[in-house]
Order: sequence, then C-alpha cells, then structure tokens
Amino acid sequence: MGLTQTSVLCFVIDTTGSMSDDIAEVRRVTSSIIDRKAGKKNQPSEYILVPFNDPDFGPLTRTTDPHVFKSKINALTAAGGGDRPEMCLSGLQA
Repeated sequence: MGLTQTSVLCFVIDTTGSMSDDIAEVRRVTSSIIDRKAGKKNQPSEYILVPFNDPDFGPLTRTTDPHVFKSKINALTAAGGGDRPEMCLSGLQA
C-alpha cells in the first residue's frame, strides 16, 4: 500500500520569567531525544515548537530539520509573566 509511519516531535513551552530552569532542562532533554533518534527508523519527520508567554504565544516553528529545531529551542529566553493567565492551550491550538 505504500504507507509509512511517521512521528512529529512537538514542544509547547512556557517562556515566562519563572521558567528559566525549566527551559534549560527542555534544551537538555530535547537535544537528547533528537540525538537518540537521529538516523533511525523512528526519527521524527517534523519538529514543531510553540513558545507561550502571558498572554501571547508563538512564533510557531515548524521544520523537518532537527538542527533548526535545536537552534530555535536554544534561542528561547524566559521573560515577563506575572499574574496574567497563561495561554498554554492557545499554543496547542496553533
């Protein structure tokens, strides 16, 4: 039938000021996942990153290149925040 199974790696990440340590951990874990799956049958066919902050989200990054994905995650910074609602579900809808 010509069907193949593919997977997509997607992270929706809170980038508010209180998340500095968490973003550092996301960098570490993401890099580990990508490196572990590189060149293997179960390597993701696409990578999606959606950062969200109070109350905005984006910009969405969608790529097939794991190096571009890593670069975008490594560029994330924690800033802002406060007591406003966090729009994580909006990030998932993107």
